[in-house]
Amino acid sequence: MKSKKILFWLLSLLFIAVGAFSSAYFISTKLSPKPPTAEDAPLHAKEIINRFEPVVSELPTLPPTPEPTPVMIYYSLVLENRMLVLYEIDGEAKKEIKKLTFEPALFPEEDIRLLKSGIHAKSLEEGIEILENFIS
Repeated sequence: MKSKKILFWLLSLLFIAVGAFSSAYFISTKLSPKPPTAEDAPLHAKEIINRFEPVVSELPTLPPTPEPTPVMIYYSLVLENRMLVLYEIDGEAKKEIKKLTFEPALFPEEDIRLLKSGIHAKSLEEGIEILENFIS
């Protein structure tokens, strides 16, 4: 019997506490002010706001960033130490593609001069074709 009384009083206190907190919540949400908007502002505040609007529109804009220039890949056939070397050149990078022995005495001096300075090709196929023309 005593335990039923204690349980009754505890439940009563719980319901009272829940009721008090929920009513305080609803009262505070209904009575709390709304955030102010530009239309709610007094006239002198609107004038101040209007004075600063042009400043925002006059902010400097950054110039567009230039697009990076694409690096052209090309191929170069060069005579180095009695070897014909086909390079792939990508900007500053130089990659050896093919290397073959070459006998310069069998070719005219003008061809040798061109090979020493490098013969350029736009594609790998074109570079291999030039290389094959010299070795066949």
